[in-house]
Amino acid sequence: MRRLALALLATLLGAASLAACSAGPSARPSVAVVDTGLAATPSTTAAPKSEYPALQAPVAELDWTDCTTSMLAKLALTSRQPGLVFECANLAVPLDPQLAGKLSLGLLRARTASTPRDAAPLVLTTGAEHASTGALATLAASGGAAALATRPMVAVDRRGVRSSAALSCLKPDQRAAIENVDPAAATPADPLAATLMLGRDATQVCTDVISPAELGFDTAHAVADLEELRLAWKVNQLALLGMGDGASVALRYTVSHPQQVSRLVLDSPAVPGADEVSLAKNQATGAEAAFAAFSTQCLATACPLGADPRGAVLDLMQRARTTDGLAAADGRRVSAGAILRAVRQALLTPSGTHGLAPALASAGAGDARALLSYFDQAAGREVPGDAGTQIDADFVAGCSDAALRPSPGQVSTLVAQWRKDFPLFGADAAARLLLCLSWPTPATAPPVSKLNTVPPALVLSATADPAAGSAGVQAVITNLQQAGSDATILRWQNAGHQVFLSSECARSAVSAYVVDGTRPQEGTICPP
Repeated sequence: MRRLALALLATLLGAASLAACSAGPSARPSVAVVDTGLAATPSTTAAPKSEYPALQAPVAELDWTDCTTSMLAKLALTSRQPGLVFECANLAVPLDPQLAGKLSLGLLRARTASTPRDAAPLVLTTGAEHASTGALATLAASGGAAALATRPMVAVDRRGVRSSAALSCLKPDQRAAIENVDPAAATPADPLAATLMLGRDATQVCTDVISPAELGFDTAHAVADLEELRLAWKVNQLALLGMGDGASVALRYTVSHPQQVSRLVLDSPAVPGADEVSLAKNQATGAEAAFAAFSTQCLATACPLGADPRGAVLDLMQRARTTDGLAAADGRRVSAGAILRAVRQALLTPSGTHGLAPALASAGAGDARALLSYFDQAAGREVPGDAGTQIDADFVAGCSDAALRPSPGQVSTLVAQWRKDFPLFGADAAARLLLCLSWPTPATAPPVSKLNTVPPALVLSATADPAAGSAGVQAVITNLQQAGSDATILRWQNAGHQVFLSSECARSAVSAYVVDGTRPQEGTICPP
């Protein structure tokens, strides 16, 4: 198996507005409001031109091919933007500096008929939890094409994700078990022990398949892949937009290559260098806050979940435990763990929450199809019921970055405590810490230091972030300032993850920043 996997890895490539304003050079945030005084048209901060290097268009290009039709079909999208063009390419990157062989990275370039052909691109990465190419395609096709007015965007899929060389190492039953983790399951007798064993078994099969590149899917290698892209383009610097886990990649690239960054946008970042318990707690805190915002909105209308939406979800999960899952029309059963995963997926975007209450109510009435659609999205399934191998990449990449881990005994204590502190998401967030305890331990990330040559950054933050929590934003600002750089926070007055995908206001601010370094006034917030 190991020799076969190495051969596969080596041969994958061959061997071895703001809402009302248009984006452009003179665009300025003008619809956002400011915390103090709630001014309708806040001023903006234009840094001296010397702080922002000139953006660079690629000197050498990749072998791009038009993939507009296939990309729209694959993601079941209908473009609202006339003249929208998607182009796909692959980039060969070294498997590891110490190992022979290469991997294939998939890239997507999006532009419109009016996008300047010679403009420098903004490079987008979302990490392993969500395909970068899918995020860009969805954004461009469904109303966010204004972000392409001044330049194209290029999305880079993380190793093992979507258009990059696929990573498939888990057995189908392991994949399903990871999706359906439930620390309160009726069977087996000790669900935490079962989750720990699941993590051990999953580690064994995946390390056997990808050895000796067990740690080749971590953030450090994602950083090296961005550098390979810069070298392939023969440019001195990259303009980076990191969203979610991709913010960690973009920040770490900046730490490793401070001279090679011309713009830095960090959307929904986690706390840099935090231990796994802190990261899980931040996620549970953010998810509870996002669900509270959803509940408030639901109760303001004719909420089909009754007077206690959180209680309704907990009751639905308990019912799933006692009936071997809720039935769906396609024959699948929806477990308690799957219900929670579906709810978290819905909370990532405002559009997701719009259908969440009806989906939960329908599941309670015997039709779980709508709830399953959220579950499929969380697994990266393009077709309902398919293998969902994005789970493999998420498992491997997530565990490869888990350097500071708790003990099984600590996790057991956390499950009990967090069930009280965070009634809906706490026990699950703690229990999932067990999945990575057997994975080979990576080196800790380098500290954020000596960034005095990096241009001031723009950081995007939601009111309640169900995936990363909100603690990372201020931590990133503090880290950058202590390292000799600077950053401005643009807050979005809504709950969700990856602000750039949901807020036209934020996209306009990012466009202005990328064009000439114009940043929103400190304290600016974007409307819901």
